[in-house]
Amino acid sequence: MGGPWVPWFPGFLVPLGPQVYGSPGSLGSASSYSQDLLADAARRQHLGLSGDDRRQLTASLGQYGHLFGDIMYIGTFFSGCELFMHCLDVITDIWRGITGNARFKVIHEFSVEVDDWKRDFVTDCGFKPKHQFCDAVKLMENGWRGCCQRTGNTMLLPQVDGGAAGFECDSVSALNIKAMANKECVPKSDGKTGRTCEAILKFMTWCRSLLWFFLENVKTLGTKNLTHIITVLNLAGFYVISPMLSSEDYGAPCRRTRQWMFAIQVVRCHCMEGKNQQEVFLFVP
Repeated sequence: MGGPWVPWFPGFLVPLGPQVYGSPGSLGSASSYSQDLLADAARRQHLGLSGDDRRQLTASLGQYGHLFGDIMYIGTFFSGCELFMHCLDVITDIWRGITGNARFKVIHEFSVEVDDWKRDFVTDCGFKPKHQFCDAVKLMENGWRGCCQRTGNTMLLPQVDGGAAGFECDSVSALNIKAMANKECVPKSDGKTGRTCEAILKFMTWCRSLLWFFLENVKTLGTKNLTHIITVLNLAGFYVISPMLSSEDYGAPCRRTRQWMFAIQVVRCHCMEGKNQQEVFLFVP
């Protein structure tokens, strides 16, 4: 791929380190404080790139805008993943400065959450997905058609450019005394973890416009389950990066090690000779 991060999509999981902490009171609300931390991290990451990487990032964002327009549509599964929208909203300001395209923006196209109170939590926290749906497994079983909880209309799940899902961890959690028996629950589509993961994988292969997707689960997900996920996505044309990351390495005052998977659609990959003798990769759905 030619680098530690995907050419058209800048990595934004930036190790913040303790040096970014200041006085929250001087920044107003907790929300504005987190926005300041994210924006500062994104700016420092961009400034820390080499000249070649910076040119590649600028060209990649420009190519994205040329191919797919000024809007990035995002879908999220399971409450908590709306934080990706929070991150993207903040980082979009950096992207606008890089590209000079003031029209570029991200839109939260849909959110999927089975629990009523969690759907309420999503909107109470200020997130405004255009559409809200209930059950990812039932959506899968019904051909990705379901009732939008905001409009009451039955509709197909909208096409999106990117998304995120922290699928159920109950079957493989260290708190589950039967977790050792579920080391192959994903390939077997068994239990909550297996079934919700199956739904996400099938969505990713169904969604024709999908360019990238984040998946997250507990660190005890297991090698066989992880290998199955990567294999399924590879066969569907996704390149997958699967690091184990801890929240403490990204500025959070806690330790939460999680298994992450970042999938990038590379069904058609054109390598073009660009200016400055650099290669620009175009990922076309």
